[in-house]
Amino acid sequence: MITKAQLLESIDDLPEEFEREDVIERLLIIDKYNKGIQQINERKTMPIDQFKKEFESWRRSR
Repeated sequence: MITKAQLLESIDDLPEEFEREDVIERLLIIDKYNKGIQQINERKTMPIDQFKKEFESWRRSR
């Protein structure tokens, strides 16, 4: 979820003229960031060592 403060800050950072895609892109980035923080807080992340092993395994299989 995006807060009103995050939305207003994001809009304030835009130039006077912008494309609507710029706003959508910023909102998506904020949303993904917030979801990532939520996953960290809920301990739904993968330890870096495990990630490296799985990534290396995936890369070799390609």
